[in-house]
Amino acid sequence: MSPMVRRVSRQPESTGLSKKRALALVLCLGILPGVWLQSAFLAAWLGEGRVHHLAVIGGLILVPLVGLLLLLRHHPRALKVTALLWGTIAWVFTAFFWVVIPETTAQVISSHGAWMFSFAGAKTRVRGDAFMDAVSRKLPGVSMSVPFSFEQGSIVVDAGLVAGDRSLPVRLVLDTGASFTTISPEAAARLGISPGPRSPQLHVQTAGGEATYPLVVLSSLTLGEARVGPLVAAVCAPCAVGDKAGLLGLNFTSHFQMVIDNKTGRVRMRPAEDWIDRHAEVEPFLEVHGLTGTEEGDLLRVAASVTNLAPAGVRALAFELTLQDAEGRPLNSRRVLVEAVAAGETRPLTVEIAAHADCASFNLELKQAFWAD
Repeated sequence: MSPMVRRVSRQPESTGLSKKRALALVLCLGILPGVWLQSAFLAAWLGEGRVHHLAVIGGLILVPLVGLLLLLRHHPRALKVTALLWGTIAWVFTAFFWVVIPETTAQVISSHGAWMFSFAGAKTRVRGDAFMDAVSRKLPGVSMSVPFSFEQGSIVVDAGLVAGDRSLPVRLVLDTGASFTTISPEAAARLGISPGPRSPQLHVQTAGGEATYPLVVLSSLTLGEARVGPLVAAVCAPCAVGDKAGLLGLNFTSHFQMVIDNKTGRVRMRPAEDWIDRHAEVEPFLEVHGLTGTEEGDLLRVAASVTNLAPAGVRALAFELTLQDAEGRPLNSRRVLVEAVAAGETRPLTVEIAAHADCASFNLELKQAFWAD
């Protein structure tokens, strides 16, 4: 009886780039961006220099290589698995920093992403920084940014003013100490804004004494891609120096988390996550008149009228009524909400509060307000 012979056919191994090999290659290549991003963060933490270079060479290159060699010594076939694991971890690390803290990552890349180009000379480093800054601004979720110039001790930025159907490009001084943005009378005239006798006034204490400037409402103010509107501005001639049309104040900058990046010469802005109360801007344009109080049993009924003098509507007005004794100490308080008041409109306001025997006076104060969208 002849022996049975089993023939085993083998499929020839594919020499092309299969999907599995392509995926493995992509995962392994994750080592490069991972090491680069970690080196940039080390530069931001340690500062660029000898200590940073030693940390990169020792901590990010030599230590992993030594660990890999020791692993291969005992497990010669573990090279592929180790490279895949290392690359996958590097991709996860990179994605984590780009998704969770994009602002910090963009700033680190912009400032230190080109640190290795320093070995090629100062000019090459400058070109590398410019390239990294352009890359960082393309990252998803990254803040808006605009260039600035440092002139006579002030940070100057290019902005755009809009009033109605008119727009005007201007240069403004970034002033975090100014409560309101200011524009020059010339800028106001070019925008078709002319403060009238009923325009609210901003009272400012200066070195030369008290000064008063009229307040106007801009449709919007833009700084690069950042926009706030409506926005109140004071028409202030002394605030405009040279070709600067005024000051960029807190009523604009408070809408953003701002970082002055001196290395790249840019102001980085990220919209504030919390809602921004606008009552400091709205209040000068609200006229409360006809305020009366009538006791009705155990209740005090306070009535008034609210007129909106601004060219834009306001909404979500929260007024607080406070009863006070003869020495001005608060006794009781209550809030009332007015949903909306259109431009030029007058709306009635009524508040009922429990009467108090020691009440000598009452005060009605605006606590919250927003411009209508």
